[in-house]
Amino acid sequence: MHKIETGTHLNSRGFTLVEIAIALVILGMLISLGAGMIGPLTIRAKITETKEIINAAVDGVIGFGATNSRLPTLVQFPTIIRSQNDGFARPIQYIFDNNLATSICDRTTTNITLRLCTNATCTVFNTVNNVALVVVSPSANSNNQTAGNQAIVAATTINTYSLGIAVDNYPGDFTRATDEYDDIVKWVTLPELQTKLLCQRCSAYEIYNNLVAPIQSYFVNGGSCIAIPPIPPPNGLIISSIGPGGTINGFSNSTCTAAAGSYTNTQAAIRDANKNCQVYFNDTDK
Repeated sequence: MHKIETGTHLNSRGFTLVEIAIALVILGMLISLGAGMIGPLTIRAKITETKEIINAAVDGVIGFGATNSRLPTLVQFPTIIRSQNDGFARPIQYIFDNNLATSICDRTTTNITLRLCTNATCTVFNTVNNVALVVVSPSANSNNQTAGNQAIVAATTINTYSLGIAVDNYPGDFTRATDEYDDIVKWVTLPELQTKLLCQRCSAYEIYNNLVAPIQSYFVNGGSCIAIPPIPPPNGLIISSIGPGGTINGFSNSTCTAAAGSYTNTQAAIRDANKNCQVYFNDTDK
């Protein structure tokens, strides 16, 4: 009589030493590979964080400009941004045209020119003119290779470089000329800034005689002094208009014998405080 067995016999044989050794080797390789990826992945995450911080800082400056019609100063900049440091815990830098800390919409040029250099000596570059502001992070190598905090008051060129170029263009930070350029830089030009602020620009400015003591100025129009009898002419009389690049000359007395200097379209733009495209010669808008 045959015995009927129920169930299934399981192979209870364990792993051999060779199999365990192979498994440990594979596990070690996986752990080593994972450990090697931690560094690059961490740096990549911090770079992404830094880009977000820089974008937020630029947005903060533009928001300040929209509210105040001017750029923040170096003292005000840290108070209006989300974070003063980048993702690597290094301070972000703010460079701007100091003229724009007074007004934005009436400006036509800035003192900042940006060069995008493709070699270390910057003999090959593209140029960005009329830059209003620049925000810089030293990024992963923590070495600022571009520029530091400054309010630009005269014509200045700032160099940026293609990633990977060995250069150190900023002596105010670490001096490591062998560092590969990795700064994260964002800039805004004056036209971009004015567009974002919805600046209204005058195609020309109506210029009026100014006969309010102690300044009493008359225009020269077409080479002739405008002193219409009876003297003085009414202040509401428009004498001329100045378009882009235009200039008008004037005199400081009714006999047109004492020169009162010239008046340019740019000066008119600055004087037009209430943005009605109307100004008085040699004086602020009335």
